[in-house]
Amino acid sequence: MPPANDLSGYKGFDYLGATMLFFFIVMLLVGVNLSYYYLLSAGGLLVVLAWWFNKTPAPFIKVKLLKNLVFVRTIMVGLIINVVLLGGLFLLPLLLANSYQLSSLKVGLIFFGASIFSSLASLFVGRLLPNYGNLTLIYVGATLMALSLLLLYFFTGVAIIGLATGLLFISYSTIQVALNSLVPLTLAIKSA
Repeated sequence: MPPANDLSGYKGFDYLGATMLFFFIVMLLVGVNLSYYYLLSAGGLLVVLAWWFNKTPAPFIKVKLLKNLVFVRTIMVGLIINVVLLGGLFLLPLLLANSYQLSSLKVGLIFFGASIFSSLASLFVGRLLPNYGNLTLIYVGATLMALSLLLLYFFTGVAIIGLATGLLFISYSTIQVALNSLVPLTLAIKSA
């Protein structure tokens, strides 16, 4: 029979911190869309959250993690690429349907092809990761993402938009695979 887990160091779950963080995110999103009063409330709640996370013995988000600059940069890169990809997922179908009068089927096929290439790229990048390292692949992915955005900015046409969409998806998966393997290394370096 396996030994029982030792819970002597367990300090409990920070339900209040998790709830406050949830309401902070909701107020931030509502404030961006509706009224700046919600943004002010979110700012006030952020101050309360910072105080709470420093006060409680087992905070929902450890303040020590936020002092690790490499970890914070890694999280910020992940945030930026997610915003870019979700913006593309929202705007590119509208562009293709409204400006180029493509049917939903054709728009879906463009995104299906881009998704297939993205999944294949993640397998390929996973094999390249031990040889080239995380940062090299993040730079390659960022270059591909910048190239796809420049193609969308300077050129028109369904073929170019399809190519740029494929590059956007491939660059996202490249950066995401590299970031996923970078986060544990970042935390291990800082805690050692």
